[in-house]
Amino acid sequence: MATTDVGKEAWSKWEILDTLYPYDQQVYVRAFTGFGVLLVWSKLEARTIVDLLRNRVTRIYRIVPFELAVPPKSRDVVSAARALVGEEKSFHLTCEVRGDYLDVRREELIELLRRELKCFGGEKRLIVEVVWDVVGLLFNEKPVKLRSPISR
Repeated sequence: MATTDVGKEAWSKWEILDTLYPYDQQVYVRAFTGFGVLLVWSKLEARTIVDLLRNRVTRIYRIVPFELAVPPKSRDVVSAARALVGEEKSFHLTCEVRGDYLDVRREELIELLRRELKCFGGEKRLIVEVVWDVVGLLFNEKPVKLRSPISR
């Protein structure tokens, strides 16, 4: 997932495609116009994507390289989260919900994940990003900040 300025989704989509296409001809970018969010599917490793985009894109703020992506159903999110965290209990939960595809509200999802995973805080972090009909999860990695929103 990449975030950009609202209204610059098409520009950012083409920058991503121009940069990644020589390395992956099946790269796919889905832009959510008016929301500043893009989803990127590629066969390339996340680290490779970040390295390629780092000096090429001009409007992307940050990249969240999902480890797993699931449909927006709370049971699927809980199963995927369980698979990622394993037996770990010491982690912080971050959750963002965009769109109304998820079958529960954001607060309900957070409570459900806390209850099911029995997490109690810590230095590690589970990031859950609901982007309309896709839920991406990332555990114990940080999103990559490419630039500050005010450095236009």
